[in-house]
Amino acid sequence: MSNDFDGVEWLENITKPASAKELAPVGPNFARIITAEKYKSKSGNWTVKVVFEMNNGTNRDHVEFYNLWAANSEAKRISNEMFTALSKACGFKQGFPGSALELVNKTLDLGIYHKKEKWTNDSGEEVESDKTKIGEYLSPVPSSPKDSTPKL
Repeated sequence: MSNDFDGVEWLENITKPASAKELAPVGPNFARIITAEKYKSKSGNWTVKVVFEMNNGTNRDHVEFYNLWAANSEAKRISNEMFTALSKACGFKQGFPGSALELVNKTLDLGIYHKKEKWTNDSGEEVESDKTKIGEYLSPVPSSPKDSTPKL
């Protein structure tokens, strides 16, 4: 019986990559949506998760969660404003896409800023690091790379 992974070497010792990708710089950055899905969060709320490939993969991917059905009205309002701006920047001018999947491979420019945040890692240690935040959703400008061919 054949195996899907015949001819692939199993590695006993795995080394980490020499250099991890950096956060996208502050300011406008070219982005392509590589994943978009509606799912039920651990707390039971429907949420939309969008993964942005930043600057054609030069920088670390950015993940954004849109809690459009939040029980908290303020959180719901903020998520709705952000998701509406994302949809408009991706070319949906009359309303939201019919499915989150319609966002995949859409390109836009994201106005990025960094914010220091404290969080607890898997070892229980409190860590402070810069987090990428989206300040603006912008339609792509002519100088943005237009090659949105999916990478295989």
